[in-house]
Amino acid sequence: MNTPPIMGFSFPFRIVNGGVSRSRDFEKLKQNVRHLLSTRLGERTMLRRYGGGVHHRLQSPNDSTLQTLIRHEIEQALREYMPEVQLTAPLSLTANASELTIVVEYQASPQDTIRQLELQII
Repeated sequence: MNTPPIMGFSFPFRIVNGGVSRSRDFEKLKQNVRHLLSTRLGERTMLRRYGGGVHHRLQSPNDSTLQTLIRHEIEQALREYMPEVQLTAPLSLTANASELTIVVEYQASPQDTIRQLELQII
């Protein structure tokens, strides 16, 4: 089973050589995961539940309960909005005083290599 080609506008949106920059395949998939996780819940007017849900929890005390909740919200967002992304390992969260680092290991099809995405949310 092969994954269909993924094509679309690049994130962040930009103009290159007089046209809209486009991405495809695994680079586009990586950009889509990054975009999903960095979008605040409620930020999209017509799709209020789209997003990773992390931003509204950044002011909460950092403990194991909060990290479990964040993991659950991210996994739920990936299942709902990006079902082609299959997690291959539990999400890794590292928090310090000013930022949260999320590491996602995934693959897009059973034949795909395992890919890793690291995202810092400030």
